[in-house]
Amino acid sequence: MNKKIILIVVIILLLVAGGVFWWWWNQPKLRQLTFEPESSLVPRFSPDGKEIVFTSDRTGTEDIWIMNRDGTNPRQLTFDEYGDGPSSFSPDGKEIVFGSRRTGNWDIWIMNRDGTNQRQLTSGEYNDGLPFFSPDGKEIVFGSDRADNADIWIMNRDGTDQRQLTFDEFADGSPSFSPDGKEIVFHSNMGDLDREDIFLSNHIWIMNRDGTDQRQLTKGEFAIDSTPFFSIDEREIVFDSDRGGNFNIWILELK
Repeated sequence: MNKKIILIVVIILLLVAGGVFWWWWNQPKLRQLTFEPESSLVPRFSPDGKEIVFTSDRTGTEDIWIMNRDGTNPRQLTFDEYGDGPSSFSPDGKEIVFGSRRTGNWDIWIMNRDGTNQRQLTSGEYNDGLPFFSPDGKEIVFGSDRADNADIWIMNRDGTDQRQLTFDEFADGSPSFSPDGKEIVFHSNMGDLDREDIFLSNHIWIMNRDGTDQRQLTKGEFAIDSTPFFSIDEREIVFDSDRGGNFNIWILELK
């Protein structure tokens, strides 16, 4: 085999190897970040992308933890014996809002990023949870059963001026803001009262920040859609659903 043929073969092999490497490099990289035998759930990135806050029961009860984005340096932020979580960062990254049942019912609490200065924002003989900051950091939207039904509520960052946004007789929950702060997406089993399967379905809804103009985004009999979140460009909403038989992650393109 002459040198010219050998050179051609080597070039072809290098091109193939380069193509394989390029393909591998551009594949999504799945990495495990926590390795405890106990559960670690509901991770949320900090606004600066450096840390992840999450809920874990690795010490015996559910508490709020934080770690570096690569999983190193996990630190426990709450230490009560009754259970805390889920949680999320304020837009400026300085505070973490979370649910806690340390007073007997689920309430909304807030603390500094390092776990200090924990303050209670809501109280009463009802359950509040799943808090989410508005993009401007001025308000917190959350779910509550304080009106004898699961509804969406909103309040100022310091817990004042708590207002109800949904008033239907159905179960509304998991609210989160659009990136521009103008709308709130949530899940609900609202629908046609004449349908016999109405309480077996759960769909994604959207409304203005003040609770007006509520519109249904997903449909489907016997489908349970929940925990919606906007993409940063507001073109899509990601959510989980059992409409394929098992609970999986789905994405909805908005017009």
